Amino acid sequence: MRKMFEFPGFLFVNSDLFNHTPNLQVNILRDQAKTYGVSETRILNLLHQAYSQNYVYLIKKPPTNTR
Repeated sequence: MRKMFEFPGFLFVNSDLFNHTPNLQVNILRDQAKTYGVSETRILNLLHQAYSQNYVYLIKKPPTNTR
């Protein structure tokens, strides 16, 4: 982040890195899921929708003078 302040045009720099953020490892029991008719993709999508924050960032370019 400190390096980014050296470049002109950055007004504010922020990071979403948190060193103490808990992590979770999920092992899908594929055979058991298949028994219930649930796909791995469906499980992964459900977990993503339930626990991700789904941030959307928009980086805008300054308007150019077309005159």
